[in-house]
Amino acid sequence: MDESQSIIPVFVDWREKIPRDSMYWKIREWVYTHVKDEDFSSLYSDRGRRSVPPTRILAATMLQLTMSLSDRKLEEASRYDDRVKLVLNIERNGDPLDAVTLCRVRGKFMNSDVGASLLHKTLTSAIKEKVLPEETEAIVDSFLISGAGATQDTITLIRRAMARVIMLARCFELEGPIVRVLERKDYLDT
Repeated sequence: MDESQSIIPVFVDWREKIPRDSMYWKIREWVYTHVKDEDFSSLYSDRGRRSVPPTRILAATMLQLTMSLSDRKLEEASRYDDRVKLVLNIERNGDPLDAVTLCRVRGKFMNSDVGASLLHKTLTSAIKEKVLPEETEAIVDSFLISGAGATQDTITLIRRAMARVIMLARCFELEGPIVRVLERKDYLDT
């Protein structure tokens, strides 16, 4: 190689690799435009360790409702998936959103009139503005009634049950016909 042709590294911000018309950008822009952490200030104390920003919990909830992610799956995605980090406003090498914190803070929202009201208002508004799909509305309603943990546990239980059915069907060479009729193909993904 000719010395005059030195290689200059091109630095592209990792966020720019995620398509601007993706649901990840839509959720991120909607959350951080429509909701402020201050909206939830009555739920937090000025003392003690810093909390996870409420907007991050709301963004995580929207991702979970859109992608049917359990708390544990969201934790894993926030560790490894740049698209999820974008939505959660986490730096590429930043700490992931752990499942226990997500569940605890979301529970705080659900157990307060202010938090539950804001959560319901923002999620239904996001559905109306087509940031979340319309079919999410039923999930949002049950999510708010039965609580965050119950909804996520239900999703996890259904996924595990479907995985068991598929594994049992494998034993009888029936996996193919069962998998063909399933809408989702990721029940065996860990």
